Amino acid sequence: MKKNKKKKKKKKEKKKKKKKKKKKKKKRKKKKRKKKEEEEKKRNKYGIPFYLQYLAHWPEYFIVAEAPGGELMGYIMGKAEGSVAREEWHGHVTALSVAPEFRRLGLAAKLMDMLEEISERKGGFFVDLFVRVSNQVAVNMYKQLGYSVYRTVIEYYSASNGEPDEDAYGKILL
Repeated sequence: MKKNKKKKKKKKEKKKKKKKKKKKKKKRKKKKRKKKEEEEKKRNKYGIPFYLQYLAHWPEYFIVAEAPGGELMGYIMGKAEGSVAREEWHGHVTALSVAPEFRRLGLAAKLMDMLEEISERKGGFFVDLFVRVSNQVAVNMYKQLGYSVYRTVIEYYSASNGEPDEDAYGKILL
């Protein structure tokens, strides 16, 4: 009789442990999914209308790099800014993004070069952009491409997740 009770108790404990493990696993999965969703939101923070507006107004400043298999490798989008009255134009890089699996191949530099060429053909005097102060990889890349910091814009990037806003370097290539 005692053995039976002990067996039942052990079985119950085993079930409890299994249930607890399952619950923890489910919680981890949920946390992982939530993190993935937050990262996705960050990547797509502007939405389709924003991209379509750029594509409609400055199609030549919207360049997509595609792999032979059709995967999106990266893109750059920008625009022409300046004064119509004074005929002073410059190119502006609005966004530059390279998929993680295609980074460190020189693709970002190539996309930048293409946008710079377009700006030059259109009579642009320079190209400018903003980059997060914390994005050292990008800051270093732009430096290697000849860009220099001409100003720091305090709280240029707004944080939507309760974290403090982030400063940006205004960079320019003459």
